[in-house]
Amino acid sequence: MTVIQMQNVTKKIKSRVILDNLNFNFEENQIIGFLGKNGSGKTSLMKIIAGEWSTTSGDVFVNDQKPFNNQDVLGEICFIQEGNNFPGLMKISDLLKLCKNFYPNWNHEIAESLLTLFDLDSTKRIRELSKGMESAVGVLVGIASRSEITIFDEPYIGMDANARQKFYQFLLNDYMEVPRTIIFSTHLIDEVSSLFQKVYVINKGKLLLEIPTDELKEIVYAISGPIEEIEKIKSNFFVLEEKRFMGNGEIIVFDQEQRNNQELPLGCKKNALNMQDIIVHVTEKGEHIR
Repeated sequence: MTVIQMQNVTKKIKSRVILDNLNFNFEENQIIGFLGKNGSGKTSLMKIIAGEWSTTSGDVFVNDQKPFNNQDVLGEICFIQEGNNFPGLMKISDLLKLCKNFYPNWNHEIAESLLTLFDLDSTKRIRELSKGMESAVGVLVGIASRSEITIFDEPYIGMDANARQKFYQFLLNDYMEVPRTIIFSTHLIDEVSSLFQKVYVINKGKLLLEIPTDELKEIVYAISGPIEEIEKIKSNFFVLEEKRFMGNGEIIVFDQEQRNNQELPLGCKKNALNMQDIIVHVTEKGEHIR
């Protein structure tokens, strides 16, 4: 079932086009990687979905309703950004009481568990927290809200690697217990990509890719071997990058035709790429891959 629909969505700020005629959907009960370079339009679209911004033209629908200034929709969405999510003077304990009244699916036990997991003192005010602790509060609210749609936009600024891993594992466990739509924007792609069921890549305000994660890993990969053998096969692929070193070469390919099962020349081999490298190579080529 589709929970979020984009129909010809364009957003302009002054004369600058931030989002350019987007048409795609987010399906329910998936953990989605929403990826792209800085300035690609990710945060702008998430603000529109969350009802904070309106479109310049086109429509966004959340459960068949427009989210902008729509209180019926806003309770179904929890949007956690990289900072400034909560008033600085508010105590954590008061924030959690407010969340309980705002989010219909709020789970107090989950909130208490995350307070303990991240060693948060609920008597402290938001402004008294370190950046990492403030991010942990945002993560807590995002998970404990159990909102039908939860959006995390770089939610863990300042959190150390150990705290981030705790977050990912707790999020996955809670999602398995209560499936919902989770949209995740991050630059630490390799850390969290194992959670993604589907990846959307946006570039210069346009949708570049919409693809299941496993399939993306199958169609973007490296082929290495002697240069003369690489030259024989590289015309069969869309080449994202080419390297040469002392008689050997490597090409990073976007294999839409999925020729990855074809027999490679003698001395050549296929090498898998991590998700971070895949996204870097794909966004570097931008609209040319389509």
